[in-house]
Amino acid sequence: MSTPRKRKRSRAAGLTAIGAVSMLAGCDSGPTEEELSRSQFGDATEVSMFRSAAECAAVGEFNLAQCNEAEQAAWNEDPKAAPRFEDLQDCEDQFGDGNCRGGGSGFFAPMMAGFMIGRIMSGGPRYRYAGLYRDQRDDAYYSGAGAWLHKKKSKSGKYLIGSKAFMPFTQKIQTRSAIASRGGFGGRVSMGRGGGGWGG
Repeated sequence: MSTPRKRKRSRAAGLTAIGAVSMLAGCDSGPTEEELSRSQFGDATEVSMFRSAAECAAVGEFNLAQCNEAEQAAWNEDPKAAPRFEDLQDCEDQFGDGNCRGGGSGFFAPMMAGFMIGRIMSGGPRYRYAGLYRDQRDDAYYSGAGAWLHKKKSKSGKYLIGSKAFMPFTQKIQTRSAIASRGGFGGRVSMGRGGGGWGG
């Protein structure tokens, strides 16, 4: 009986943190969302986002072989790139009940919710891939780097994300105290104010 009440309070605290960030963004004439995003994650780059290889192939922009390659590359990086939490409840508070699994080394991580494909402009039509994790608090998709997708208004089906979203790295385990100080995993909250996103 005590666990559900604890979970409810923790989730409410997370939502309160997001609300406070939004209020500060509306009242403060400081840096814009694009400026904050650019300073943390680099210049915006255009990407396509899919929840599965089948969805990717159905859109028609990429063939099935490319879609399978992108999905497999994201899965290969997932053990290192997925956010890591010391406590299962902390993970589920952000990514949803039943959406986290044990990492096998004393931590918990959200399940990958999709992947993105970004084009490398120099040196020919090469692509880069990364997995995505869906935050149930704001319904946004984040890369392992903490950068978030923002729909590109001027181009249907396209998204923008900071170029550092594709940088390879290994996650550190987030403790409860670290989560409380940052408001959770992801740039929108951890940046402290202004929320996140890119114009388009």
